[in-house]
Amino acid sequence: EKLPKEVQGLLTTIKNLKTEVQGLLKRKADIVNDINKPVYEAKEKADKLLSEAEIKSKELIDSANAFKEKEIDAEYKFFEKSPEELEGFIQEVREKHIDGLSVSIPHKEKIIPLLDDTTEAAKKIGAVNTVSWEGEKLMGDNTDYLGAQLALQKKTNNQLFSRNIVVLGGGGAARAIVYGLLRNNCEVSVITREAWELEGLQKDFGEQIKNFDFIQSLEKYNPDILVNSTPLGMKGKFEGMSFVDPKWFEKHQPLVFDIVYNPRETKLIKDAKKAGCETLEGIRMFVWQGVAQFHKWFPKEVAPFEVMKKTVEAELEKQN
Repeated sequence: EKLPKEVQGLLTTIKNLKTEVQGLLKRKADIVNDINKPVYEAKEKADKLLSEAEIKSKELIDSANAFKEKEIDAEYKFFEKSPEELEGFIQEVREKHIDGLSVSIPHKEKIIPLLDDTTEAAKKIGAVNTVSWEGEKLMGDNTDYLGAQLALQKKTNNQLFSRNIVVLGGGGAARAIVYGLLRNNCEVSVITREAWELEGLQKDFGEQIKNFDFIQSLEKYNPDILVNSTPLGMKGKFEGMSFVDPKWFEKHQPLVFDIVYNPRETKLIKDAKKAGCETLEGIRMFVWQGVAQFHKWFPKEVAPFEVMKKTVEAELEKQN
């Protein structure tokens, strides 16, 4: 017996909702485990808001040594908050006039409407990793792009301008890196595994990005610089993994930059070195973005880069 039109319509709606939910679940798969990660409050000057447990000790020691080196009266401690408590925490930041914050996943986007304003970079990237006061305004910025940009500029002896670059990945880190590269007039191609990863980049950067493609097409690209912005290779469940087949390096010799900093030498970096490619480790980006944050909090001070780098290197050595 034929079902009434109302029932048929309801079944169609349910089917469409099911498809939509499946798509959302797929899209959120990579961050679902981050939801319950903690946030940390900072005390006094240059306080830090973090959620990535693996970098807690490195950030703490890094900043503590930087403050000590520059004889800055500053300290911070871990203060755990859930994402649901973020709004109340920012109100506390205002009331206590905490001088600065560093923000990490999954709070980089959620914090934006809680601030008075954000920089052009933060608006374009769609995420905030640094908070500071500008007069009476609580401002959000993003120094991730500066971390990558400065690391690449140093490695290329300031010859980054107009280079041909392939970025692997389409997540938040990719957005920050792409933003910085486009500011340097680079010819950027973004390669991912999933179509949905490209949607936001296409919407916000559009024709500024030369190519959007999938990993199967990597063979046809011959970049000056190859950047991995994905977590593949990271210590833990992604360790020993890489987007790039080692055989690809038989025909291509780019500078290979992996933003993963733990372990220092990822599979991608090892494969690239074995093939004779120049490489750039993620620890450089990690420290340079910290230097950029330092300048946001203490604009009259010169951040002690070498002290910060050696501190992070020593801490990574302990963990490995």
